[in-house]
Amino acid sequence: MANPKGIGGFKDHPELINKAGAPKRGQNWQETVKRITDMTRDEAIAYVGSKSKIAKMLKELPADLPIKDALVFISIIQYGRDPNPRMLAALMDREDGKPNQPITGPNGTPLLSPEQIAQRIASLMELAKQRKEESES
Repeated sequence: MANPKGIGGFKDHPELINKAGAPKRGQNWQETVKRITDMTRDEAIAYVGSKSKIAKMLKELPADLPIKDALVFISIIQYGRDPNPRMLAALMDREDGKPNQPITGPNGTPLLSPEQIAQRIASLMELAKQRKEESES
């Protein structure tokens, strides 16, 4: 049944409808960041215009250095100037991936064994069955 009261959705706020639809390919953040950070210095300067303020800053980079690599170097230099544990953690996560964080008991064993999990599921199923029978009678 489709919204019998007619409340919510865009009926009350048609101005919120994105008539253009989802962003076109190449216009979402992920694709934009990838496209720009994959550029070399010269490609980026050509993209923003050689007389722009951004181009003047980009000219300080080596010509064949990808922007992505420059950002990593800048992050490392910034970390050296102002150590920030979050920045280091973000860099390490990008390189090594986030460490596994298993959920275990105090001695390192799983909180529940597979048998205990199966027993709990069976008891919950039985309880649901009982409640259904009670509500039908």
